[in-house]
Amino acid sequence: MPIRAPFRKQLITAWKRTIEKHYKNCLINSERSVRASLWAHLVEELPDNRCTFIEPRIRADDGNSIPRIYPDLVVCNSKSVIAVVELK
Repeated sequence: MPIRAPFRKQLITAWKRTIEKHYKNCLINSERSVRASLWAHLVEELPDNRCTFIEPRIRADDGNSIPRIYPDLVVCNSKSVIAVVELK
């Protein structure tokens, strides 16, 4: 099984729950609401050793300047980033 397969399944399950519980009941009124709902459902799916952040500031050094990016969700384990999720 590819290393990303478990996370992909967890993300799909969390997304489906977001749609079923919040979107279909007209409880989503903004992109931030989607992020919050997805975060809540994703945290339920992930193992306890995962940490999920909403819109963390990430500094990426490209050699010329240090741009700051704010991805929608970042999932980490105790040592590294597992996934960066951008909702569109």
